[in-house]
Amino acid sequence: MKTDLWIKYRHGYNIEVNAAGVDKGSGLTELGKLLGIQREEIMAVGDGDNDIAMLKKAGFGVAMANAGDEVKAAADYVTGTNDEEGAAKAIEIFALRGE
Repeated sequence: MKTDLWIKYRHGYNIEVNAAGVDKGSGLTELGKLLGIQREEIMAVGDGDNDIAMLKKAGFGVAMANAGDEVKAAADYVTGTNDEEGAAKAIEIFALRGE
């Protein structure tokens, strides 16, 4: 039996293993389709290399300030760090206020 796997390291201390061609981005867009949500209406927040595909495929990608440069480059916006409640701040600014 042949199995194609996609392996992504995150912060050097854990790994994410998915079927080939499957990542957080494809999962997010598929969920959007099931729920009737357009890609352009989806905001994703991430801080690890395993979040890059998700940030690129979402309508609006937000990287945490503590993320690496490659993650930040994939995002449309960089918010505060995890310790600064950056994800909550981004949700408040872009989802709740509608800016």
